[in-house]
Order: sequence, then C-alpha cells, then structure tokens
Amino acid sequence: MAKERAKFSWELIPIYMLLGGGVIATVVYLTSSHVDMDVALALTLLFLTLGGLAYGFSFIPRAGWGWRIPAAIGWIAALVSLVVFLTSNDLVPVELALAVLFFLAAGGLAYLFYWRRIGPGESHRRTEWENLGERSPQERDVPPAHDGV
Repeated sequence: MAKERAKFSWELIPIYMLLGGGVIATVVYLTSSHVDMDVALALTLLFLTLGGLAYGFSFIPRAGWGWRIPAAIGWIAALVSLVVFLTSNDLVPVELALAVLFFLAAGGLAYLFYWRRIGPGESHRRTEWENLGERSPQERDVPPAHDGV
C-alpha cells in the first residue's frame, strides 16, 4: 500500500498569507509602545492564530489534509515562545521549562512514529465495532446487576 502524500489546496495559500499579514500587523500593534505587550507573549498569540487558521483550512472540503502540517508547526512555535515568555519573566525556572519541552518533544515524536506506521486515515479503522452475535432471550430478560448503590 503506497503512502498518500500531503494534499494542499494551492488556492488557499494567498488567502492564508493575507490573513497572516493581518495577524502580524496586529502583533506589531500589540508590541508597540501604545499597548506594551511582551514580545514573546505576542509571538505566542501570532503562532497560535496562524496554526489555528491552517488547521481550520484543513476542514474546508477539497482543501487537503496537508494544512495540518503548518498547523502543527505553528503550535510547536507557540509552545516554544510561551516557554520563552514564562522563563524570561521568571514565572517558571528555566530547568523546569526545558524538562517540559523535552517531555513534550518525546511524546510528539512517539506519536509521529505511530502515525507514520499506521498511515493517514487508518486510525479510524481500528475502532470499528464488530458484531459478535445475538444475545439469547434469557440474557435479554436479566436486569443489569447493581452493586448496592
């Protein structure tokens, strides 16, 4: 069975770029002297929004599931910039933040290896119910057991 390549709807790329430009302009405004938002926190919002836009594009009919790849990249970048924000403002010790990043990276790699082994679209086939037969009339008439509660 051949692996299916990531599909993109190329018509959505200019729309994504224009929406991304609007998000970037908003981040520049938020980090200006008028609002005075922390740059790392603004970058976290930027990457979250860009990842959410890409993930939303993956649900458009005929857009292609390949839009989930930039969504994942955006969310990973958002996580890293959030850790930078938390450590630069002394809200979380650097050592603890690095440990969390390494644990999340290990879990992400394990999931990626599992996903590549089963292939896209295969995971739903593992959860299908199989009819094991009909219940006898005696089993249908027995009420469910109660444990005294």
